This record gives sequence, C-alpha cells and structure tokens, in this order.
Amino acid sequence: MRVVPSVISLAAATAGVTTIIRASTHSRATLWGPVVWRGPADPGCNKVAITFDDGPTPGSTDAVLEALEKLNVKATFFVIGRHVEQYPELLKKVHDTGHLIANHTFDHPHYGFLCGRNFWKNQIEKTNSAIEKIIGHRPTFFRSPMGVRTWRTTGAARDAGLTFITWTRRALDGLPATAEHICDRLIPTAAAGDILLLHDGIENGAKRNPQATVEAIPRIVAALRQRGLEPVRLDELLATKP
Repeated sequence: MRVVPSVISLAAATAGVTTIIRASTHSRATLWGPVVWRGPADPGCNKVAITFDDGPTPGSTDAVLEALEKLNVKATFFVIGRHVEQYPELLKKVHDTGHLIANHTFDHPHYGFLCGRNFWKNQIEKTNSAIEKIIGHRPTFFRSPMGVRTWRTTGAARDAGLTFITWTRRALDGLPATAEHICDRLIPTAAAGDILLLHDGIENGAKRNPQATVEAIPRIVAALRQRGLEPVRLDELLATKP
C-alpha cells in the first residue's frame, strides 16, 4: 500500500509550502534574513513609529503632512523612486518639514519576489540615487512592496547597507477603507515600540479614498497619547534606550 507514504509526502510538501509563504510574507519572519518589525518595548520606552508607504503623491501626501503638522508629529515616509522623480518638490517638502525618508523600491513591483538579486539591487539603487539627488543623502531603511521578500530581496537590501523594515501593525488602508476601519486595526492593541503602517501614496489604479487615512491620523495620535505613547520617526524609535 502506497497510500500512507503518499499522504505523508503530501503533508510534508504542504508544510514546506506553508513555511515558504510565511517566511516571505509574515512581518516577523526572518528565514530569508533579519527584519525589524518593532522597536524597543523596554520599561521607559513610550514611543511608537508611524510610517507611510507609496508616496509621494500630490494631494494625498500633502493632506497627510498637514494632518501631522497640526499634531506636531514626525513620521517616516517609505517612498517610491518613480514618484520621487515625478514629484521632487513634494519629496523635498516631506524632508524639509522634519520627516524621515526611506526606500520603498523604484517601481513598487507586485511580482518582484520572482526576480533575481540584480533586479532588487537596481530597484534599491535607483531609488536611493533619486532620493539623494533631492535631499542630499541616502536613506538607511528599506521596505519591500507589501513586505513580500525572498533571500534575494533581503540580500540586496543588506548589500546596499539598508535595514529591512516591516511592521508591527498595519492599517490596510492601501485598499478601500474607512477611518473607522483604520483606527480599529491600529488603536486597540498598539503598544510601546510598535511600527505602524499606513499609506500616503496611491498606486496606479488603486480604488481607495486617501481621505480615510487623513481622517484617521488625529484619532490614532490622540488614542496613542492618551495611553502615554508618543509617535516619533523610525530612526528615533530604533535609537530609543530606556
């Protein structure tokens, strides 16, 4: 009877596929290389980092910047290189108002995980160069599109001297969402050391209203502060010591 060995083989293969998918998509998985998914949560740390992906995008990024300015909050913006080249003045505005700029690839390739290391090196280098041309220095943090990665992605980031960042909690506001949905995903369980992921940019063809994110920002910040937590830039969070 070959039924039992076949079942065992199928179960092993399924477990292997599950492991690979988790290693490639879960924000805390480190099989393909080290990632930073949160900052310190030691006694005395009261900081969280609010991060935004996919910008800069005219209108949407401006509105996010205005909301943050009213709250006196500094955040981290993971920018797409193609957008940087299209809207250099907007990137400069993000930088000049005190926010941190980070690398989010040049084209935001959804299927980049199928590509080799040279592809990722090119995506990272083109974006670093575009950013440096405008603000005078290169970023130190990198996040891949949707956090998906392989050993090629993490290796290319490491070769470029970048720290690979994922997240602790995400708002899923890159998809259609309401301010209530965004707050419900981030506020109830937010804790010291968290890296929160939202979006200021709008991908081509995305059917979402960025106003939901803008409306959620003051509610998120108010809830964090009520809990004794203060939003800071990612570099400040990761440098925190109790």
